[in-house]
Amino acid sequence: MVTGGIGAMLTCPLDCIRTRMQAEAGKVTNGILETGLRRGHPVRYTSMLTTFVSIVEKEGWARGIYRGATVTVARASLLNGAQLASYDTLKKLSNQEEGPMLHFLCALASGVIAQTVVMPIDTIKSSMMVGNNWNNIWQNLRVNGPVWLYRGYLPACAGQGLIMVLQMPLIEEFRRLLGVAAI
Repeated sequence: MVTGGIGAMLTCPLDCIRTRMQAEAGKVTNGILETGLRRGHPVRYTSMLTTFVSIVEKEGWARGIYRGATVTVARASLLNGAQLASYDTLKKLSNQEEGPMLHFLCALASGVIAQTVVMPIDTIKSSMMVGNNWNNIWQNLRVNGPVWLYRGYLPACAGQGLIMVLQMPLIEEFRRLLGVAAI
């Protein structure tokens, strides 16, 4: 959990830049967005570097490039904790012999479990990184209900599941090659 939090803190500026650039996606004609979240507005961000410089100059470090950092760190810590704990627990509960199929199934399930735990935080984080504050988030919750926190859940689970079915079997194979016993 700690390493996930540290990694999230170090990469938070990249996450913020990515989120801002994604929010700017759309068809552009004469420098104006015709489609997307910012339809009718001029394009603000054209590259990673210009996005970084623009955010730091206009908003600063803490309120700009590190906007949503506390949520990002909490998300990474919870994701790593939920994923690793569920993976090892599912392996033990299965009473199956160690092997690729067990690793694949437990990895997939642990990815879905971890994403289920962090999905509300993902939604809040993305909302904050595009410029919303806690008042906007509470307003969204009042209007849309708790289901708003799970918007995009299926694609997020698919992504997290894919990451885990690649990551965990590789870790298991490295463990086997190095002669480290399975947990």
